[in-house]
Amino acid sequence: MRPTTGFRPATRFATATRRDGPAARNTRHERTLANAIGGLWVVELRVDGLPAPRPFAPHALFRTANGGVCVSGRWLDEDGDEPEVLVVGRITSLAITSESFEPDPGFRRADPRFEGGVICSV
Repeated sequence: MRPTTGFRPATRFATATRRDGPAARNTRHERTLANAIGGLWVVELRVDGLPAPRPFAPHALFRTANGGVCVSGRWLDEDGDEPEVLVVGRITSLAITSESFEPDPGFRRADPRFEGGVICSV
């Protein structure tokens, strides 16, 4: 049985890296995505569970109602009507490409999913 006092995790970040808990913020990725959105640049990104990076057109960087940061956009290598929403803290690799994109005419900044506040958008 584990003692109830004096227990400390192996590192101070032990609880922040659990896969089943909330993702830790990644401010470097947030800045990169904001730059890509401002310049309408395609990014190559990989999220937990994807085998390789994929092209993504980011349309909005926003806060969720519970304080997380997400990005909304479209995968450019697949067809789909609904935008994808990704948790920025779950992005494992991210790079801006030299390719630009045209904003989706169906994008609406007033979408209810952005209730926590839009950081930047197309």
